[in-house]
Amino acid sequence: MNFLAHLHLAGDDSGMRVGCVLADFVRGRRPALEERFPVEVVEGVEHHRAVDRFMDHHACVRGVRAMLHPSYGHRSRVIVDILFDYYLGIHWTEIEQTDFDEFVDSCYRALCTEHAGLPEDYLRFVDILMTYDLLRLYGTRAGMEETFHRMNHRLSRPLPVACLMGDLDRLEVNMVACFREFYQEAVSDLGRDVSMEQHS
Repeated sequence: MNFLAHLHLAGDDSGMRVGCVLADFVRGRRPALEERFPVEVVEGVEHHRAVDRFMDHHACVRGVRAMLHPSYGHRSRVIVDILFDYYLGIHWTEIEQTDFDEFVDSCYRALCTEHAGLPEDYLRFVDILMTYDLLRLYGTRAGMEETFHRMNHRLSRPLPVACLMGDLDRLEVNMVACFREFYQEAVSDLGRDVSMEQHS
């Protein structure tokens, strides 16, 4: 999952929210992390890792990744992470009763909470996240496309973004169905104080 979904599944605790973003910037097992960060931040790191494992082993997520063109290779994992953040944004009112803008603002406040020892790359990323309002951007089609373009600056084999967007449009019905199945299970199994409306 990308950051919007990780923050949603982490619940309301500010330390958990810090940890679920920090997870992409730290390595090591829990005992070593607890020597560096408060326990609630470490819980957030562990929660991020649990969500990633859950997603990697989920049958319909594997199916969605397999629908993408074989030329995307291992990049299909990141593509689906970004795609699911977009789906969370556009289907927010089906999933969550909290106002989306209130949720995003509360996440930004949490991520600005000071904790000793936070690495510089995490702090730089949070600054970018807030400066460009990426959490709101992730939940828009334009934002998803822009995210793929930004990814290309870090990839040795850039994504053909126009072709990719066409593929995602063509496969949208199946992919949205998978997102709904997966995300409802993720909320049920891994969500921290997350309310999800039941819908058919």
